[in-house]
Amino acid sequence: MTGALILTVTACGGQKTASVATGAAEEKEADTEAQTTEAETKETTPNYAEIVPNELQGVWGDTATEGILTLYAFKENNVETYVVNIGVGAADAFSGTYTVEDGKVNYDFENATGNSNFTYDNNTFKMFNANNVEMKKLSAADVMQYLTQEENSGNNSGVACLADLILNYYPEAEESSIASEKKEAVNAAIKAEGEAALSKLDTEYDKVQKLTWYMHKNQPQYTDETCYIYPYIGRMDDGYTWLRVMLNYTDAKTDASWIFFDHVIFSIDGENTTKTFDRNEIVRDNDTEVWETADFEPTASEIQLLRDIANSSETIIRFEGDEYHVDHVVTDKEKSAIVDVLNAYDYLTNYSE
Repeated sequence: MTGALILTVTACGGQKTASVATGAAEEKEADTEAQTTEAETKETTPNYAEIVPNELQGVWGDTATEGILTLYAFKENNVETYVVNIGVGAADAFSGTYTVEDGKVNYDFENATGNSNFTYDNNTFKMFNANNVEMKKLSAADVMQYLTQEENSGNNSGVACLADLILNYYPEAEESSIASEKKEAVNAAIKAEGEAALSKLDTEYDKVQKLTWYMHKNQPQYTDETCYIYPYIGRMDDGYTWLRVMLNYTDAKTDASWIFFDHVIFSIDGENTTKTFDRNEIVRDNDTEVWETADFEPTASEIQLLRDIANSSETIIRFEGDEYHVDHVVTDKEKSAIVDVLNAYDYLTNYSE
């Protein structure tokens, strides 16, 4: 159209007028076509803000990581995530809200964010994890199949978790009544395990802070005796309960002296996980021996790491600084204590008044 105007500049007035008129007509025709195309686009582009939340409702399973079932449970505008370690344990990881944009479901949890991907083609909705591995929307029968698998392996926490999902997200399904019975049975078992575990813990009450510390009877009294890893529990009088982990290095048995560790490597049956500390997070002291102790509140993934250590054939903890390192092989006594403390923690958190 601009070309038509330029071409008529050297022509006579009548031609110029005709050319301008032709250009104006062409512009009007193009505008009409653009408006038509825009209208067609509006008609054919799905309204994800309406479609996706409806498609999401229910439970989605992500099995991309071997040995782990990650579950995303959607109800209205809320999302909860659960992690079931097949045959080992389970925990609710995050809860929060979500928003939808083109191709993504964005999660806003209390202390974290994340996303999944989706496609919607030919009225077919598909969901993918952040690594673009397809996830499966689970029916109540699917969740029950996983529940039965965990029941057969003795994973009571997994059974309780999956039963809750059926009861909360598929209350009308025929599997709901079965899930209720199985949940009641495993809760009784978990309560018995928890009470038995509590009997193996020593307590220390702080009258000022109004809290009770629970520590395993196997945990060394002094930090200059041996290297170790032991979780322990804090519980306020109002019922608020949390877990902590004491990770201790000493040269009492090696004469290795200071290593000034700022990270540890957990080698669990050959699989390595590293945890890093700021130097001010580690207490160091000495008399005839030296000791360096990290005392921290574990994340959900680190609680699972404790479970993995307890169930491992061999776990080596490497205390490592800039120049030196010392390895500690986790003992059976430590593994047993980890199991007891975690059972007590689950009981105090979920089943104790």
